Amino acid sequence: MKRKTLRINYAVFSPWKMNAKRLCLALASLVWFNNLVSAANHYVRTPETCTNTTAQFPYVNWVDAATNIQWAVDAAATGETVWVSNGVYVLTNQIVVTNGITLQSTNGPDVTIVNGNHNRCLSMSDSTGLVSGFTFSNGASIAAGGGVCMYSGILSNCYVVNNIASNASGGGIYISPINAVIVTACRVTGNIVTNPTGSGDGGGIYARNDFGQQGCTISGCVISNNAIKGTTTSRLGGGIYIYRVTVQSSMICNNDAGNGSGGGIYNNYYGTIQSCTVTVNQAQIAGGVGSQGGTIRDCKIVANYASNGGLESGGGLYLSPSVGDFSSVYNTIIAYNTNVGVRVDNANGGRIRLIDCFIETNTQSGILINGSAAANAVVSNCTIRGNNIGVKFNASANNTLRNCLIVDNTNSATGGGILIQTGVSTVSVSCCTIANNYSPNPGGGIRFENSDPSISVSSSLICLNGVGGTNDVYDSASVNAGALQYSCVGTNPETYFTGAGIIVADPQFKNFAGRDFRLSANSPCVNAGTNQDWMTTGIDLDGRMRIRYGTVDMGAYECIYKGTIFGIH
Repeated sequence: MKRKTLRINYAVFSPWKMNAKRLCLALASLVWFNNLVSAANHYVRTPETCTNTTAQFPYVNWVDAATNIQWAVDAAATGETVWVSNGVYVLTNQIVVTNGITLQSTNGPDVTIVNGNHNRCLSMSDSTGLVSGFTFSNGASIAAGGGVCMYSGILSNCYVVNNIASNASGGGIYISPINAVIVTACRVTGNIVTNPTGSGDGGGIYARNDFGQQGCTISGCVISNNAIKGTTTSRLGGGIYIYRVTVQSSMICNNDAGNGSGGGIYNNYYGTIQSCTVTVNQAQIAGGVGSQGGTIRDCKIVANYASNGGLESGGGLYLSPSVGDFSSVYNTIIAYNTNVGVRVDNANGGRIRLIDCFIETNTQSGILINGSAAANAVVSNCTIRGNNIGVKFNASANNTLRNCLIVDNTNSATGGGILIQTGVSTVSVSCCTIANNYSPNPGGGIRFENSDPSISVSSSLICLNGVGGTNDVYDSASVNAGALQYSCVGTNPETYFTGAGIIVADPQFKNFAGRDFRLSANSPCVNAGTNQDWMTTGIDLDGRMRIRYGTVDMGAYECIYKGTIFGIH
């Protein structure tokens, strides 16, 4: 290769020939160019593909390429690239990247394999370091991170497969950031945390951001077929465990937390799960997602399994924030899970929000709400249908259910649409449509079993539930005569309930058979509810303003009048 020569006209740097600004710009350009031409590439090939019998430091061409990845990594300075050719690289110790280099395969992870040989495969600790295009497999660690350990840097387009962390966390990847960490476009598959008697979370990935570093993200990844093995029940996150970390645009499937919690993912504290699909995962508790705080947004949590059916332990999602913390779920589908769709447990005094969600076709209750007097949960603008029971309140307090469509839930025992059990107090249900739910026992729409007369049901439609659609509301505790107000109970008169504004009439849905539960313009339920403070800025299930014509309508939808056409003759 012909060597390029840098020629500099030093006369241009004379202070008599240029002003200070031009001098600074010229010097900056010179520094940039010198850095550019001084940066070097370094090369690695497997011993059987090298044409030179002896690798030549600093490995700056393919002829003199290193036969050990770590040799070339040690030779590279910040800003330089180590290129690794196709092959299988069997380690005797982990690869350690401590500066801002790029470690890059030439042809991607399918043909560039790092065999840990029962050592951890990779450790990264520089925020500008990048590793891309490798398969890391057959790694093992008793400290943390069977495949990869990351304190800083970026891992991109890599496969992390079949690694083991023994009595430690992170079977595939362990993340404990001292600076930003990004894992993007990676596959994390078949990794295991083994903990017969000890500790260890995160079968695929363990990511704990104790110092609150910005930019700690797992994005565009597939995390599948990872597991936590052993009998310990306190282990978390068969696929992923996160703490103050964001997981986004990822597929999390076929993971198993064993006797622990969070088969797919466990969100310990203020983490974010966004635009992810969590499916076919299992655990004893929280088959899909367990969340002790943080945000879930725009996700699909479907077809997961929680083995502890007697506990009603959250086949799809289990929310249990600590005192003062939030667990918030927005615009998420929780469907086809075995066990309860969403279990809300407020025993620790946290705050929970379920907004704009679809909770459908789960084998037990769509939503189960537990709690305490210090807790509160708000379920708003959700569609809850096709489950065993729509919403079950169990020994809970200070909870709100509003603007929800609760339909087509079918139970062979007690409870259909809403079941308010013993020990429940201070529940507010407003602007809900509760229709076509079934239970052979009284109260197919709403059944009260509570002994504390502090339940309020207002501006709601409770119609066509139970046996033959004539079994809408029932109070087995005989203390809730005034609970039902400004609501419609269809054509089934409920003489026991004495609250104001009760309508006994056909609500005139637009198309009940076609499952359109919006009101016709001539419905007696239009402008027949009772206004509450939240309605001033609230929206209905269609996203329209909640009070449109002065008084709120009953049910989950506001009726929109068609305009009048005036003719001119």
